[in-house]
Amino acid sequence: VCKMDSANKPVLIVNGFDRICGPAVIDLDKMKGFADFIDQGVPDKFDLNYTGSQFNFDPDSPFRLNDAPGHGASYADYETKIIPGNTFDFPFIHGQEIKNNGYSFVSCSDEVIGSGNVQLADYSIVDWILGEEKETSWPEASMDSLLGRQFKTFDYALQDRIAEYLNSGGNLFISGSYIGSDLLAGKKETDPDSKFAKKILKFWWVTDHAVKTGKVFSTNKEFFKDQIDFEFNTGYDPLIYTVESPDAIGAEEGGRVILRYAENNFSAAVAYDGEYKTVLFGFPFETIKSTSHRNLIMQYILNFFNGSLTMQ
Repeated sequence: VCKMDSANKPVLIVNGFDRICGPAVIDLDKMKGFADFIDQGVPDKFDLNYTGSQFNFDPDSPFRLNDAPGHGASYADYETKIIPGNTFDFPFIHGQEIKNNGYSFVSCSDEVIGSGNVQLADYSIVDWILGEEKETSWPEASMDSLLGRQFKTFDYALQDRIAEYLNSGGNLFISGSYIGSDLLAGKKETDPDSKFAKKILKFWWVTDHAVKTGKVFSTNKEFFKDQIDFEFNTGYDPLIYTVESPDAIGAEEGGRVILRYAENNFSAAVAYDGEYKTVLFGFPFETIKSTSHRNLIMQYILNFFNGSLTMQ
């Protein structure tokens, strides 16, 4: 929580990123191991036991000696590094930039939004953190059937709360690596997740693993008055987790693409300006490397929501 002296109403920061899990697994007859190139997983605060990416996936490859360890052999380029994960305090990073732009803020978990204990309608601007949140299986399929899959970005209760908030004229900023893929990958048009993404949030999904590098540039001069070029973390950084699979997302009717990935020109962020307003990033805001860029980008987002700039 932060109390500023300005007359601006406080922003609500919702932390929807509570996922922790191991890396993706490949389990085929001739190929078994950890596929961090698909999903590195999310350590609980930090990880000390990661040595590097696995390169030997052949289960029939025997151990011969330390120089030829066989199946499971991995690179050793991370042996001395601490791997940052989900510290659960990313509202602090978002809050810093909100504070720097003269706004007070309060924060809460997405669970209390779903339960109705915190009302979105009490806030004119909501900043929703998704980080690397996405629906995740347990290590064993039997646990999936027993406990259910975990960490879905927006369950149906949250979808209802958000739809009600936006249809009443709300302003919503969402950022995260799996903002599109978790809702739309493999889903039919009639699926409730698809309808929520396209009809309510006003975006559609292009692809996951959109880029290898994290360089981004602004592409809409109505939203970003000045050209902005910045970078988010897709490699190793001792202070912030790696974004290995950012989403590319497109704008539904009435929306605009406002950021693109420099690597391939895929759309990285969209904004909708209609009966309500949304700003959606296909990568996590907190992983933007430069504090000054985070501050400036948050300034434009807040100005968009408070009516200081418009795309209509």
